[in-house]
Amino acid sequence: MAKGCLISIITPTYNHEDFIEDCIESVLLQTYDNWEMIIVDDASTDRTPEIVSEYAQKDKRIKFIRHKENYGPFNLDRTYNEALELAKGEWIAILEGDDVWLPYKLERQVQVIRELPEDVVVLGGVGGYILQREKLILIPKRLSTRYSIKFLEPFDPIPTMLNGMMPTDIALTLMLKRSALLKIGGFIQKPKNIVAVDFPTLLRLGKVGRFYNDNYIVGFWRRYSASVSTSYEEMQSKATREAIEDFLKEQGIPHELDECSSYMQNFRMTIRKIIDGNYAEAEEYLKNFLRCMEQKPIQDSLMKIRIAILKLAISLRARHILKLAYDIKYRLQYETLGKYEKKFIRNPIYSKVYKLET
Repeated sequence: MAKGCLISIITPTYNHEDFIEDCIESVLLQTYDNWEMIIVDDASTDRTPEIVSEYAQKDKRIKFIRHKENYGPFNLDRTYNEALELAKGEWIAILEGDDVWLPYKLERQVQVIRELPEDVVVLGGVGGYILQREKLILIPKRLSTRYSIKFLEPFDPIPTMLNGMMPTDIALTLMLKRSALLKIGGFIQKPKNIVAVDFPTLLRLGKVGRFYNDNYIVGFWRRYSASVSTSYEEMQSKATREAIEDFLKEQGIPHELDECSSYMQNFRMTIRKIIDGNYAEAEEYLKNFLRCMEQKPIQDSLMKIRIAILKLAISLRARHILKLAYDIKYRLQYETLGKYEKKFIRNPIYSKVYKLET
């Protein structure tokens, strides 16, 4: 087994009885064993607490906090910071109760950390997807262009984030330096209606040090209708601008943002409104996005195609065009690892190491 610095894994969970076993098992299968896992259950009403308790009794590295009352998604910072108070590791890893890691996740990232400059405070990797409804597991075939410039060298994440874009891949890929987290006061959720801690926390960590993205797939993010990220998608989009305004005000930076600040949210909202069948609003969001694109172009070779698809869906009032486009996207940009079944991580195919090409 690899040895090295202690890694503290923070796992918030709520009503994840169908997923929490896979989540914990994916940690137990890690080839790096110097970790502690702090699971915080937000007063689940299903069997999640019983399942977690069984694992905690078997492995002393698993610590279990159970809320007597539900904090809810508008108090995620409280949940995360409860775990952070108990954490003893030099680095903090995030793994929500419905997601899973690949077996080499921690070993790979600890190796990368050893080679990074001291001022790097966030390490990211690459995530695949579990499409729960389709019971499909997907892995990327290639790097997305939005990350390719930032791979393999430390970078300042703030310019990217002030346009409303994440500078890293999904949260389950992240490693955060605990000393840097403590310096900014722990996990941040400003405004509360952003229903997330990753964006506002990373904004402030970007003032403390640089970020680095590694080009390895390290885990899978589960997509399903009941997940927080899906349920609050529209609210998230609107709250991102407020998060940027809060950050700038906090830093004492003039914070009268122009209409194109966080303009990627207009792109996401165009998609959301088309899915909802609200084509008039979709058209307005797309117009705003295109106007801002002229001022702040995005380095993405596929953006012209995406825009053409959105225009077609709006003009024909045909949201099924988006589904067709996503099906094509998955065929072009992802390959299927297999069908998702409970305890799939015990299947030998899961343990195969996937390295992305740069």
